[in-house]
Amino acid sequence: MDLKLIEATEDAATFDYEVINPKNQQTLMTLTLAGPTHAARVALNRKYERKLSGNIKRSQDARRAITAVMTEALDDEDLKFERQIEELMASTLDWSGIESGGQPAPYDKAQMEKWYQTKRWLRDLVFAEINRPENFIGSSQSKS
Repeated sequence: MDLKLIEATEDAATFDYEVINPKNQQTLMTLTLAGPTHAARVALNRKYERKLSGNIKRSQDARRAITAVMTEALDDEDLKFERQIEELMASTLDWSGIESGGQPAPYDKAQMEKWYQTKRWLRDLVFAEINRPENFIGSSQSKS
């Protein structure tokens, strides 16, 4: 690989994901997703870091605090679900291809959150996409 290519390649803050349904069919819906360097995801990660830091400060034994927080996160299915939804919502910036009454529908955060909570196939697909580093390398582009 040429050194100039490495120098010219930047992290992309966002990318457009063309959503497919569980039968591997196009849905005509495109989601603009935030990458790990996007301000919305950075803010969410800082929130989790502050919570972890606060738990450590409240404890005399840092190891116990870290173990307690990690065990809580690993064992509590409701907490895992809540955090996944929170990460998906912080990562979903916009949509296109959605219509209401034959007209393009503006992005609706409440509707998106409802879909993430009730449509496991959509939640799983988008969660996988926001956790693929290759989606956020180079310029923003559509991927399906």
